[in-house]
Amino acid sequence: AELVDFFTAVRSIQRVLRERSAAASALLHDVKTAFIVITSFDAAKLTEANQLGRNLTSLNYALKGVVINRAFPLWLPAHVEEAPQGDSTYDKVLKFFEEFRNYYAVRYSLYEEFEKSLDGKVEVVRVPEYREDIHGIDDLLDLARVLGGVSDTNGGQN
Repeated sequence: AELVDFFTAVRSIQRVLRERSAAASALLHDVKTAFIVITSFDAAKLTEANQLGRNLTSLNYALKGVVINRAFPLWLPAHVEEAPQGDSTYDKVLKFFEEFRNYYAVRYSLYEEFEKSLDGKVEVVRVPEYREDIHGIDDLLDLARVLGGVSDTNGGQN
């Protein structure tokens, strides 16, 4: 009798699990649902992100974007590039930055290959390395300003 009760209970749970599984699958495949893959500045991580993107696509999930976290920018701020030449301290810092940029330029080729492997509709955003971790709304607003998505905190662009 206990065994019959057990299988009866399992049968009723199976129906509920099947319904919930179908509802979750419908939600994940809904046109309003999209995935964003977050990866980092590392060849192995980009390979994993590429595989995840292919898996999502093969399962008919919508890959909307990729965030490459902690990416070193290959540019200098305009005010630094326009700084007067001839100052030995400035020249040393600029030389260091150029060596750093050249080192990372080779690594950036990984990004370019990764981006080429994605569907052209997938947006790729590179987030620069920050000195501190991002916590809270104020830090997110700062990040949005750096990425160019928010003009101010009082009703600006979102």
